[in-house]
Amino acid sequence: MKRVFLTLSLLLCAALSAEFAENFKLHNIYGDHMVLQRDRDIVITGTAACGKKVTVTLAGNSATAVADRNGVWKAVLPAMSAGGPHTLTVSGKKGAQRTLEDVMIGEVWLCSGQSNMAFVLRDAFNWQAECDTAKNLPDLRLFDVNRRVSFGKKLGDIESAGWDRATPNGAKWFSAIGFLFGRELQKSLGVPVGIINSSWGGTSIEPWISRQAFDSNGFKIEAQLAAKKPAVDYQKLQQLKGGKQLAWQAEFFKRHQKESAAAARWQEINIPDENKWQNVYLPLRFSDFRVYTPAVLWFRKSVDVPPEMAGRDLELSLGFVDDCDETFFNGYPVGSNGMNKSQPRWIPRRYKIPGYLVKAGKNLIAVRVINFAEAGGFHTKERNFYLADEPRRIMLAGKDWKMRVEFKLKGKFAPSPREVYDTTKNHPSGIYNASIAGLQRFPVRGVLWYQGEGNAHRAERYAKRFATLINSWRKEWNDPQMPFIFAQLSSLEKHAPGMKIAADFYEKLAPRASNWAALREAQTAALSLPATDMVVTTDVGNPVDIHPRDKQTVAKRMHNAAMKMVYGRKELLSTPVMKSVKRSGKAVIVEFTNSRGGLIAKGDKLRRFALAGKDGIFHWAEAVINGEKVIVSSEKVSDPTEIRYAWDNNPIDANLFNKAGLPASGFRAKL
Repeated sequence: MKRVFLTLSLLLCAALSAEFAENFKLHNIYGDHMVLQRDRDIVITGTAACGKKVTVTLAGNSATAVADRNGVWKAVLPAMSAGGPHTLTVSGKKGAQRTLEDVMIGEVWLCSGQSNMAFVLRDAFNWQAECDTAKNLPDLRLFDVNRRVSFGKKLGDIESAGWDRATPNGAKWFSAIGFLFGRELQKSLGVPVGIINSSWGGTSIEPWISRQAFDSNGFKIEAQLAAKKPAVDYQKLQQLKGGKQLAWQAEFFKRHQKESAAAARWQEINIPDENKWQNVYLPLRFSDFRVYTPAVLWFRKSVDVPPEMAGRDLELSLGFVDDCDETFFNGYPVGSNGMNKSQPRWIPRRYKIPGYLVKAGKNLIAVRVINFAEAGGFHTKERNFYLADEPRRIMLAGKDWKMRVEFKLKGKFAPSPREVYDTTKNHPSGIYNASIAGLQRFPVRGVLWYQGEGNAHRAERYAKRFATLINSWRKEWNDPQMPFIFAQLSSLEKHAPGMKIAADFYEKLAPRASNWAALREAQTAALSLPATDMVVTTDVGNPVDIHPRDKQTVAKRMHNAAMKMVYGRKELLSTPVMKSVKRSGKAVIVEFTNSRGGLIAKGDKLRRFALAGKDGIFHWAEAVINGEKVIVSSEKVSDPTEIRYAWDNNPIDANLFNKAGLPASGFRAKL
């Protein structure tokens, strides 16, 4: 019966295929300022009614596409060489048309992973100077995928604020590695570059892998979990954490009843003491107002509405608000998102303003922002901060907003509300379904990946999962040799920003077990797959911060890997990786890959080599370089059976490099 239904459905679509679509949409990955991958078939997709068709035109080439039974159409245009700008049009029935301007053809890379890939340029070393370089990069284009999850099924499209030319303000809030990599790539190649960022802090690898990949690779438990919603849903989780639903939220406001009462009328058009409000620029984070603690802040702005928009329904777009908001127009509530919703900070705020509230002349927008943890505020691009009656828009970004603090948190607050609503983001396949699957219609040159911290406590599983992710993404992008460049975990003793490591810490340190070293080993195993390269980052880590600020070095090394593997610079070297170990009397000889021209020690002598005998007890060893090999020995181990190098959570002082200045990867081996 099911097969008959599908056949009839397809026949129905075919019968309607002669008609052009009156209504159609492009998928969200397509937009003004986008970059399309050069030298590949250009794929443009969208939705329309089953059997309706559209025509897509770009640079003199046209293709007609018909929507299938799922309402999805796909137009394929011939590959093009780098260049632009071009105009792309999608045409339907009776003049229905969508036009995309400033379309470039060039190189496109996807950046993905967890917090060190999501880490924005604003938090990196020398960030202001780095942001300023965006002024001279008109052909570097940036695209952020909104963070959301889907349980049990793939979504038909991703969410995003769209493509942007690189600008100092846009670069500031973009992935630091993504921006810096794209900038160096454009300098090297001289072609337009598009960087897509789909990353999420605190995530393990499992939510980034498709259900089908789990199933085909024998991950039965993950495949079963991926097929349904989390066993503990959001409301139940609140009850477990707080004793009663929203108990912690009630406590948060209970402590500040006096302040909240004083602010009860701040949404109204006329309020007393308006001179006490501070002028601020929006959109920005609370930290830019020197508010670093959980707090409630109000923002107000007077907007001039032209007569032609008066009395009409409008859309108010505020981007993402961290964490919750209550929004008012001329004193009346028009929208809110609170902690009764899973992950409210990743819900784009687009509120309908009913026409009866809209008058010609002065109108008041007031927003109450509630932040429960970390840096709150508005997270959006300036061009998505507006009041609109399409195609007319009143842009709201600027320094004419007024701000006042309702209250800042008094004392400690636990458990953290963020702990509650971040839990489900690690459900298997959840992020893949919502934030990766919808990208796979869009050809890219390759992937940059920085993730692993979230799996360090179960490193023994990671090698197979990482290989599954790489192979499955290649299959799903229909690109079996899609380049995959990944960063190995950096150095970390303890995440305690501000703490100092004792001056003699490394001198007193004895060889020890390490989950992070085991995870790095699992990452290194992916080099057995074709078209992969690894960037070692232990030398530029921060022992007391899981988010080291030196993203420049990481991006530079990823750029080096891309130039070598993808763009023909075969003379470049990758990071040295242990190739073989063998006994030679009481010594061990280690041979490395990527050691052409010899190895070097940064410092007076090599550190972090260790040997163990049959008793399994490791001792620090002497190590000397002999051309492209290292000879290791220890007076305390006369009959070595095991060797380690940089085998620690925090091997920041490991100092074996090749002549290209790239650090060797840590390893362990039995003899």
